[in-house]
Amino acid sequence: LTASGIVRGDLRSGIYEAGSDGMNYCRPGYMFSQIEKPSEFLLHVSRPGRELTHNIEYAHLQFPCGIITSHAAMRDDIDRIAGFIKKVCLSVES
Repeated sequence: LTASGIVRGDLRSGIYEAGSDGMNYCRPGYMFSQIEKPSEFLLHVSRPGRELTHNIEYAHLQFPCGIITSHAAMRDDIDRIAGFIKKVCLSVES
């Protein structure tokens, strides 16, 4: 995920699972091989306070399954997760 803004410290890197209210932190994790279930994903976030300019990456997501539909669009559930991360993680300036 890329954007311009300032990274807040509201999320931490680790293994998450999508939930009805956004996402739920499961446990620490830094490698794809630490994902244990198909419903889990790995999130790496930039350090809090980092200033992002010109669409710099602030979060990196890894899923154990495909995220693109047959119509070359991002799956709706993945798009919701990405939107939630942006909302919680960034103070967007532009």
